[in-house]
Amino acid sequence: MTVGPITRESTMEDLIPESIATTISSGISTVKAYRMHARASLEAVAMKADISVTRLLMIEAGTASSPDELRAIAEALGISVEAI
Repeated sequence: MTVGPITRESTMEDLIPESIATTISSGISTVKAYRMHARASLEAVAMKADISVTRLLMIEAGTASSPDELRAIAEALGISVEAI
């Protein structure tokens, strides 16, 4: 099967679940939106990602994070790093 060219730009809603897109568009960070969608506590994600709760809070608040931190958080949430 051949797929034709994409004729319009993809929107955030095309790429991620609508509930997460809505949360992000309300001003919540992508990391926090995915964590909330997963119904995961700060403590659980921080523990799985091997970072402190304080550091996770900082990342959710918009502080710059390293690629390794983002990979660990994505893995803890069960999503691809590209999603966040």
